[in-house]
Amino acid sequence: MDFFHYERGLRQGDLISPYLFIIMAEKLGRSIGNWRRGGKIHGFTNNNSSIISTHIQFVDDTLIIGKAYVVEAKNYMKILQLYEVASQQKVNFDKSKTFFIHTLVNRKRKVANIF
Repeated sequence: MDFFHYERGLRQGDLISPYLFIIMAEKLGRSIGNWRRGGKIHGFTNNNSSIISTHIQFVDDTLIIGKAYVVEAKNYMKILQLYEVASQQKVNFDKSKTFFIHTLVNRKRKVANIF
């Protein structure tokens, strides 16, 4: 509406800030789940289990779990970019880490360069 005027948006310390953060983190988790159900990401599954892990969320951290495929890394990056636009929060890739298990060096480089 025209009668609502904002200048700087939500600030740290605002009473509603933690609730909005929780809502956006929940949306990130649901987006990852939707992309998995749509077949765009695969996550990780143990050979002995039918449980698929795509992410684990903590208070202010998210662990993203996936296969070391370039296409999957690009799709995770799209999810993170959509999250940034929707939440107006910036993912700090300088503080982020990428780990690989049993992955060829060439593939590691390709996937790591995406992030």
